[in-house]
Amino acid sequence: MPMPGEVQQRRMSQLESWRMHGEHSPLFGEYLKLTSDAGWNEVLDAQSKLQIGPQDALIVVDMQNDFIPTDDINPAGGAFAVAEGGNIAGLIVRLMERFAASGASVVATRDYHPVDHCSFIPQGGPFPPHCIQGHVGSFFYKPIGSCLKRLQALGRNADVVFKGFHEDVDSFGSFAYADEPSSWARVCNRPDAPCGLHGCSMSSWTGSVKLKCSSCDDDVDAPPDVLSCYRRQDLASLLKERNVSRIFACGLALDYCVLDTALNCVQAGFAESYIIMDAARAAHLPGIGSFGSGFMQDPAELKHKLVSSSVKVIPSAICLPELQVQSPLLYHEVGRVFPENLGPFALIPAKDLKLAVDLKAGKFTVEGPTADINNLKVWNVEPTGAMGPLAHISLDKAMRQALQIPESAVNFSWGYSLGNGTFDEKARGYFSITTPAAAFFVFGGFIYTNSQDDVVAVMSLSLGSGIAFSAANKWKHKYSASLAGRWQPVTAPLLRKKGARLFAWINPCEVLTQGEDPWIVSKHGAFAFLFHDDPAQEDARDVYFTQKEKTQLRMATLGRISHRETPKGEPHPEPSPMQKAEQPQTIPVMIKEVPRRCCVVS
Repeated sequence: MPMPGEVQQRRMSQLESWRMHGEHSPLFGEYLKLTSDAGWNEVLDAQSKLQIGPQDALIVVDMQNDFIPTDDINPAGGAFAVAEGGNIAGLIVRLMERFAASGASVVATRDYHPVDHCSFIPQGGPFPPHCIQGHVGSFFYKPIGSCLKRLQALGRNADVVFKGFHEDVDSFGSFAYADEPSSWARVCNRPDAPCGLHGCSMSSWTGSVKLKCSSCDDDVDAPPDVLSCYRRQDLASLLKERNVSRIFACGLALDYCVLDTALNCVQAGFAESYIIMDAARAAHLPGIGSFGSGFMQDPAELKHKLVSSSVKVIPSAICLPELQVQSPLLYHEVGRVFPENLGPFALIPAKDLKLAVDLKAGKFTVEGPTADINNLKVWNVEPTGAMGPLAHISLDKAMRQALQIPESAVNFSWGYSLGNGTFDEKARGYFSITTPAAAFFVFGGFIYTNSQDDVVAVMSLSLGSGIAFSAANKWKHKYSASLAGRWQPVTAPLLRKKGARLFAWINPCEVLTQGEDPWIVSKHGAFAFLFHDDPAQEDARDVYFTQKEKTQLRMATLGRISHRETPKGEPHPEPSPMQKAEQPQTIPVMIKEVPRRCCVVS
């Protein structure tokens, strides 16, 4: 019987044989292990030598600013960012140049949504507003856009195509969906839209199309001409005119738009379909996604879809023989997940959030902003929540200024997240990265009051980094009764999957008592978690995490909540209900560690 070390060594050796490239990509390294455990070796081809030629097409899926985490060349994007998405840009540029030089077609897709698109949370969809027409978030990530422009200047077959531009139907895949129930369960749509879309007419607006863009030669981010959709050419017919028979898909996100591109091209009649795995990244929302440290879709289910459609997964080295593969397995492991670790998080001022508090009842009520309250109504969430006892603010002046806590603030309290409503876990997770108020509704935060007990500031806890917690400590059961009335349900999918059922915030220097044995849990505050529904019970897994003393003055957050407002515009005058697939109604409450360049899905 092999020893555990031998099993681990054998597993690592198998993964190395996959020849996947991934510089500074620990999450991708984790994802390779998850897919290996799910049996992806059955769909993997890491050794064949493929000769790229005119019969091939490289589909670069949604490499746009809003799908890339914010960085120096993408300061205003990241609204719907995919973790480590920027890390694959250089590799994709090399693939684009290789395919174009070999006479193959290169096609870059653009998600191109109207402001009231059916997939957006304000319209009842599961995703934050992103890639809105005319907004910089819809533009290509600079390395990709620059490469497209170079290839077009050389006269290569380098095309830009658009998808998701009809307000009443979405499209993950770059090729059209069949008119069948599984399609409409997969992509957002309004089956009773005022425009009358249904069935095959709805299907005709899925996939991507080539549109006339009068300024595209000078600007790859140019908008399509106003009436061009009436003379649109779908991607399948464009490529078949060039006698393309093999499709290679890469980009964002691997388990949504890239996957559906590879699956749908088989239905469209192309002979072979490949996903270039290391030139793609999977959707990851830490603590919300239920797989590994936060991946959104089950690798085993994805493998089943790949097998059913005969889609192969390959490393980029097959297309780039000269590539010096840098294995993502060489980089440090992703930090331990809950219940060993918790956080880090970010704190961000919710300047527009207006709360009224009832300190005696331990409750708060949301009174604004109106737009966020309306979003709650869409998902039947009551705008009230529980709050803990007040504690005196002990921060020094410099830290108060850095966190934008006003001088008038005297006390603070922890405000717990709002109720479930009809939010599914994916929509609620993505809702949390749209505005600071939304982050407070989903994860909670700190409520600051003046000497008259009026709310003067709110700090939202959000996905990101800046505030860190210690490794897990064993909870002392005899003090659970000291927190009576403060234990709240844990609804974060990852934490519930690990067994946590109740949690509570403990104020800095708060003294818990049990007889004559007082206990100061933490100088800076702590979260405690119970692995049972009755606080009177005891479980060896019960833990608490103390906040570390050092807090970064610069917080890094996910989404666009800390640096850019969502683009605004006029919605459709007659919005209609949206068809959503049935999903579990869960709320993420707490989260796990977020690597530095981490985020979300396309």
